[in-house]
Amino acid sequence: AEYMGVLIQAMETKSNIDVCLEEFIKILEDTDKKSIPYAAITAMGACVKYSEQETALGLTKELAEARNRMMECAWKHKSFQKTTLPLLAALNICEHSLNKDLASNQTETMHTLKKILIAKMETLAHISLSSRKRVCSFAREFIRDGQTILTHGHSSVVEEILLSAAEDRRFKVIATESRPKDLGQYWKTSLEKKNIPYKVILDSAIGLMMPQIDYILVGAESVVQNGGIVNYIGTLTTAICAKSYKKPFYVAAESLKFLNIFPLSMKDFEFAIHERIKDFDNPLADFTPPELITLLFTDLFTLPPSAVSDQLIEFYHTQ
Repeated sequence: AEYMGVLIQAMETKSNIDVCLEEFIKILEDTDKKSIPYAAITAMGACVKYSEQETALGLTKELAEARNRMMECAWKHKSFQKTTLPLLAALNICEHSLNKDLASNQTETMHTLKKILIAKMETLAHISLSSRKRVCSFAREFIRDGQTILTHGHSSVVEEILLSAAEDRRFKVIATESRPKDLGQYWKTSLEKKNIPYKVILDSAIGLMMPQIDYILVGAESVVQNGGIVNYIGTLTTAICAKSYKKPFYVAAESLKFLNIFPLSMKDFEFAIHERIKDFDNPLADFTPPELITLLFTDLFTLPPSAVSDQLIEFYHTQ
């Protein structure tokens, strides 16, 4: 009884930010809904829902604190082994949407305002859950019978595309070993289940395999303003090799991973790389510039890299 009393007291003193963080981690652990953008959006929605703030300014400050706390705790979770860029992109979109609604509904009561904000987060969460299917619908049109596709790293979006296309097409997959995390082995269970022929090759054998493939398909940690991508280490090398052999280099990514920054090199992303790998000679992510990318499959459209900036301008400056 005494233990239960202490537990109840602890629950009663739990802050709204703590509830937000718990929701964030809970969703990341849910294998059915494991998506960083979805986790971030739902957590921000929970922050609004359970907030006891009585003014728009107070709510704005609480949301900013929730955002900062999520960024701080990100590196403690296994989902953020490379960068925090997917979380940063999603939180930027959330923050912009919430601030826009706060600014345009200043005359509303807090009760009404919270309902408007919660509805906006629910809309974004729905977009997040349905975005992979939309990416699949665009990308699978490029998959034909008899093709051989090379992939690097391991992307949940790319995996969903391949499994979807395998329902009515026959193709082969070559996965790079993707060291140092050996992500190439992650394809084994899902591809074998769909009877998709595949093999894992050494990262250093990419050039040797280029004449045998039709194109490269990779995911992305984030897509930046100039149309370039940050992805698992070795993506840049793969793209350079593809360019040399005149092989198409395709990227699959949800629009919630679009990040409104204009980098010149990987050094511009140091703020999003964990301290424990910053000083290593072998980082876990690299930046692939837009001139090496053929097309991006997104939930909006199939886009050339140059169109990413237009989409970001439309969202951040005309929405």
